[in-house]
Amino acid sequence: MNRDEAVKQVEEGFTYLILNHSHCAAGEQYAPNHTGDESDEYIKEHKEWVSRLRVIRNAFENLVTGLL
Repeated sequence: MNRDEAVKQVEEGFTYLILNHSHCAAGEQYAPNHTGDESDEYIKEHKEWVSRLRVIRNAFENLVTGLL
């Protein structure tokens, strides 16, 4: 594996995780599987994952591109 392939693999991993957690939150919003507060907490947790993963992905992209 070369550098470009490794970068692509990491970026695809971040994208997968972000989409997965987004789908979990959206699914719970539109077809809840939990009750009241549990549902709110479930959505909040997955939205936090999405937010944190986006920050990490952005930092990774800046690192590998040399963007300051």
